[in-house]
Amino acid sequence: MKALPFILLLVLVGCNRSGQEVMLAQTSAQVRQWVPTGASLTTARQTMEQHQFSCTVTSFASLEQMQRVRPKEIGIWQEKVIRDHVIQAVTNVTYLECKQDHLVVLLQVVNGETMGIFSAQP
Repeated sequence: MKALPFILLLVLVGCNRSGQEVMLAQTSAQVRQWVPTGASLTTARQTMEQHQFSCTVTSFASLEQMQRVRPKEIGIWQEKVIRDHVIQAVTNVTYLECKQDHLVVLLQVVNGETMGIFSAQP
């Protein structure tokens, strides 16, 4: 089975390229420690807010619903999730967008558990 990709990319605005890369590596490692893969949406949000991020949630219960808002990311609905040695279909996708200054962290939550961290710009 195809595993969901764990894509880690944070974009920092206003830094030069080498400074951006250093900050990217530091921030990536920190966010992975704070919010490990498999954390619940509630835990992820509480953790990010404890670190002074302001977070919003956008949820999708179907491919059709998501297609209207995030059409480039609908491929997630064809993936399978393995939990407790059981293969599950994707039944919901949620994005937790957390902002702090010029940094935006977008966490993807699939079937109630974090599955990846993506980038965004404010």
